[in-house]
Amino acid sequence: MDDRPSGLDLQVAELSRSVADLAARLAVLEGRAPLPAGPAFYVSSPDPVLAAPVSESDLALGAGLVGRTLLALGGAYLLRALTAAGILPQAVGVLLALLYALVWLTLADRAGRLGRTASAGFHGATAVLIGFPLLWEATARFHYLGPAASGAAVGIFAALGFAVAWRRRLPVLGWLVGAGAALAAFALISATQSWVPFEIDLFLVGVAGIALAYQRGWHGLGWALGLVAHLAVAVMLLAVLVGGRGPSREAAVGLGLALVLSFLGAFTWRGWGQGYEIHLYEAFFGAASFLVGYGGAALVARGSGMGGAVGALGVILGLLCYALAFFFVERRERRLLLFESTLGLAFLLAGSALLLRGTAPALGAAWAALAVLAAWRGVRQSRVTLSLHAACYALAAAFASGLAAAAAYAFAAPPAEAWPPLSAVALLSLAAAAVCAALPVPLPAPFWGPYASLTRLLRLTIFVLGAGGALLYLVAPALAGRPGPGVDAGLLATARTAVLIVAALLLGGAARWERFREAGWLVYPVLIVAGIKLLAEDFPHGRPATLFVALALCGAGLLVAPRLARRGAQSQPGVEASPAP
Repeated sequence: MDDRPSGLDLQVAELSRSVADLAARLAVLEGRAPLPAGPAFYVSSPDPVLAAPVSESDLALGAGLVGRTLLALGGAYLLRALTAAGILPQAVGVLLALLYALVWLTLADRAGRLGRTASAGFHGATAVLIGFPLLWEATARFHYLGPAASGAAVGIFAALGFAVAWRRRLPVLGWLVGAGAALAAFALISATQSWVPFEIDLFLVGVAGIALAYQRGWHGLGWALGLVAHLAVAVMLLAVLVGGRGPSREAAVGLGLALVLSFLGAFTWRGWGQGYEIHLYEAFFGAASFLVGYGGAALVARGSGMGGAVGALGVILGLLCYALAFFFVERRERRLLLFESTLGLAFLLAGSALLLRGTAPALGAAWAALAVLAAWRGVRQSRVTLSLHAACYALAAAFASGLAAAAAYAFAAPPAEAWPPLSAVALLSLAAAAVCAALPVPLPAPFWGPYASLTRLLRLTIFVLGAGGALLYLVAPALAGRPGPGVDAGLLATARTAVLIVAALLLGGAARWERFREAGWLVYPVLIVAGIKLLAEDFPHGRPATLFVALALCGAGLLVAPRLARRGAQSQPGVEASPAP
C-alpha cells in the first residue's frame, strides 16, 4: 500500500494551515492573543485580500460601541421621563441618574484596566454626556440642587473622571471630562448667577491640567485646562471691576490669589524641588497667573480695605522668589533663575505699589533704596540679573518720585508753562540712579552679554535724563527767569540746547572707560535731539544773540562729541570703533 499522501490530502493540509494562520491573525487583531514569534511577514502590511476582514471587524466594533452608547443614553432619557412624569420622585430620579452616570464611569475604568481603550473611551463619553447635563438640569431647571451643592457635585464628578483618565492613561477621557466640566460650570454661572462654587470648579480644572501635564505628559490638555482656569478668573474679576456684578470683592480677591499661588507654587516646586527645567508652559502660565491672578486681585483690592494685605503678600512673595533665585538655585539652572528672579521683581514692584498706594514720596524712596541694594548685591554676588533689576527699580523710582516728570518739563514744556517743584525724593531718586550708573556690571557669561550692555545703557539713560533735568532746574531760572508767563523763551531754549550738548560731550568722554563704554551709544541720539530742538524751539523763539550761541554749541558738539566716543571705543581692546550699538 502506498503511504505517500495523495494530492487531495496535500491540498486539505495546506488549506488547514491557511485557516489556522488566518485564525491566529484575527486573534492578534482582536487582542485575544499575543503576536506570535515568526517570520517578518507577520508584522508586514497585509495584502488587500487579508485587509478586508480586518476593516470589517473594526467597522463592526465601532458600530457596536456606538450602539451601546446610544442604548446607554436611552436609559438616561428613560430615567428623565419617569422623573418628569412624576412616577419617580424628583430626588430619587436625580440620584438614580447620577448613579447611572457613575456606573458608566466605573465601566470605563474597568475597560481601561483590561486594555480595551476604545471601549473605555466610549464608556467615559457616555458618563460625561449623562453626568454634566444632569447636574445642570437638576440645578437650573428642577432647582433640586443649590449652587453650593451643584458646584460640589460638578467638582466631585470631574475629579472622578480625571482620576480614571490618569489611572488608566486615557487622554481622550481627560479631554472629555475637562470640556464637560468647563461647559457645565460656565452654563451654571449663567443660569444661577452664583460665581464662587463654579469658579472653584474651573480653578480646580486648571490644577488638574497641571497634574496631568506633569504626571502623564499630556501637555496639550494641560495648556487647554490652564487657559480655561485663567479665562474663568479673568472674566470673574472683570465682572467685579467693570459691571459691579459677580461675587463679593473678598471672594474675587481670594480666587485670584489662589490661582497665582497654586500655579506658581507648582512651577516652583517642579523646578526647584524636583530639579526640572522651566519651559514655555511654565513661563507663559507664570506670567498669566501673575497678571490675571495677582494683578486682577490687586485691582479689585485697591478699592477696598484689602489693598494693604494684598500688597504685603506681594512683597513677601517677591522676597521669597529672590531668595530662591539667588540663594538656593545653582548658577547653571539659568531658566529657573530667570523665572524666579523675574517673579521677584514683578511681585516687589506691584506689592510695594499697592502697599504704599497714596504715598508717592514713600514709594519713590522705597524703589530708590531697592535700586541701590540690587546694584550693590549684583556686584557682591556677581549677578548681572540683579544689576538689570537695579536699573528697573531706578526707572520706577524716577517715575514715582516725580524725577521723570520734572525732566520732561525741563526739556520739553512750553516756555510759558510753569514747572512743578523738584522734590527731595526726586533728588534722592537721582542719587540712586547715579549710584547704579557708577557701580560696575559684573563680567557676564556669554549668554548675559546683551543683558549687561542693556543694563549699563538703561542706567546711563536714566541718570543722564534725570541729571540734565535737575541741571536745568538750577540753571534756567538764573538765566531766563522762573519758568512761566514771564520767562525769556530765547534764553530758556539756549539753556536747554547747552545742557544737551554738554551731555553729549560728557557721554563721549565717559566712553573711554570700559565700565561706561555704552555711553558712546547715546552720543548720536542726544545730538539728534539737540538738532531737532534747535529747529523746533530755538529758531522760533530765539534772537540773533541766542541763536549764535545755540548754533555754535551744536556745531562744536557735532565736531567733538563723536570723536570722543570713537576715540574711547578705539582705546578699548575688542571693541569696535563705531560708537553705535
